[in-house]
Amino acid sequence: EVFRFVGNVETHPEFADFCREVRMTTDRSNELGAKFHQFYVNGGECDSEITVWEPFRKIVWCNFQGGNEEPVQIITYYFEQVGEITHVLHTVENEAHADQALHRKGMHENVREMANLKRLVEG
Repeated sequence: EVFRFVGNVETHPEFADFCREVRMTTDRSNELGAKFHQFYVNGGECDSEITVWEPFRKIVWCNFQGGNEEPVQIITYYFEQVGEITHVLHTVENEAHADQALHRKGMHENVREMANLKRLVEG
């Protein structure tokens, strides 16, 4: 259930409060190769593509900006089922996080994101 919720990238704004909207840009959704466009609350936006789709274990998507072929961020969600509980590890690879202030901001966003996800799925 948790994997499917996170894997449905159109739900991302429901638990990532920095993301205002997600629009699919391919017919494929919730699978390897799915592409989508994210609009952020701060006015920024990016193109994204799911690059790893391992059902119930791992989802990875890359964020691209300015038409670059190299991602500016790599977003990973790892899932582990232990009895009735699903553990989620969320990582973000971003060169800009070498700047400590940006790293702290990103870390706080991701802590809120995981707390929101927990609240939503435990509902």
